Amino acid sequence: SSGINAEYGHYFKQINLSFLSPIKAMNNIISQDFWCTTLSKETPEHNWIINDEEITHHLLIEQAVIGVEAKTNCLVEATSQIASGEEKSTMICHLIPGAVPNCQLSLSFKQVKLKLVAGEGPVYITGTHSQEIEDMEGSDDDDDGMEVPELMDAEAEEGESEDEESDDEE
Repeated sequence: SSGINAEYGHYFKQINLSFLSPIKAMNNIISQDFWCTTLSKETPEHNWIINDEEITHHLLIEQAVIGVEAKTNCLVEATSQIASGEEKSTMICHLIPGAVPNCQLSLSFKQVKLKLVAGEGPVYITGTHSQEIEDMEGSDDDDDGMEVPELMDAEAEEGESEDEESDDEE
């Protein structure tokens, strides 16, 4: 029993570490919280937009699950701004009752509109909401107390080793 728990503990550690890479290296994370929403016939859309000048917010959508009471296929669409500022939409999952009940995802957004475009749901969407503070001006991320070795040009290094060899011959 303890071996199983250790395996699960190790598995979750891997997830927690790896999920940061799709977002970016976030050295100043101040909070990571569970996030969820439900899309259904009654509430087919969810807008996730946070305007905060001091804190950067990221949403990592990790899973979509169709409700057991769902009778029809469900398609979920995500709409977000890309780097150029243009808004783009795409289907992120197609869930089928009894056949494809869930979909593992790894989608990172600074803002997103989720929409149930087909089916009545419910579709439960879960993920992680991360908050990070921007680097303070004047702070130095590279100053972690470690000394960084100087890099040398390969040709200069070869020249030095030849000089050392000729000194040895004399």
